[in-house]
Amino acid sequence: MDSLEKIDEHKDKTSGPEEHPAHFHESVNRSHTGPIVRRNEGVYEMSIDGSHFIDIPERIAKLIRLALHVQKEIDADPLSLNREYDSITGMVKGINCHKTTLFIRGDISKEQLVNTAIEAEYNGHPEIITLANENPNNLHFFSGDIREYAREHLKEFPFSVHVLVRKGSNFVPAHSFMWLKTDDVGNEICFHKAGPYLDMGFEVTTLKDALEPYDTLSSVFMILPLRDGKKDNKNTTQTRTNA
Repeated sequence: MDSLEKIDEHKDKTSGPEEHPAHFHESVNRSHTGPIVRRNEGVYEMSIDGSHFIDIPERIAKLIRLALHVQKEIDADPLSLNREYDSITGMVKGINCHKTTLFIRGDISKEQLVNTAIEAEYNGHPEIITLANENPNNLHFFSGDIREYAREHLKEFPFSVHVLVRKGSNFVPAHSFMWLKTDDVGNEICFHKAGPYLDMGFEVTTLKDALEPYDTLSSVFMILPLRDGKKDNKNTTQTRTNA
């Protein structure tokens, strides 16, 4: 029996009425403005508050820095939301949270990343269902359980996090994001794209904000380390504070 079928049996016994998923966030809440991604003495770092920094792998740092730069350009153009599918704007419109996370994980190609995300929404994102069935020990019934998992596997940061919610008799992917690390003042720093439209943009956020829409739903939370070769070992696991 597949892992999600076992989860479904458990939920039938323990959960309330069926909940319908929010396939993506309805709006972007950029409450954390001005995240910093930089290279400092050969180490790539990120800060959500400008003072406390975490080390992150070079490949992920460069991807996030590029995504935030593109999003800043889009946000600065009030006409961009009405623009047709053309060049960069069109690609960003077609990228959703799941594709962003799967690309960072190395599970899909650049060509798959920029394909129309809406089609994948209707297809149920089979890559995530496959990951869930391949990793039964990484599925959790409560969002707090993924924090416990992370505390027990600190050396495996960064993680991808995937939320699956009940739809009918199945569980379907609702949101995916990267949990990069927790800084030394407790900021659980994450990165995602809120959804497959320009007003659902790339942003740095917190674990609490990323999970909040799903805490009251009948949800399953999956936390996964990156595949071998998709994070480098040049950066340390320490967090840093600006003097």
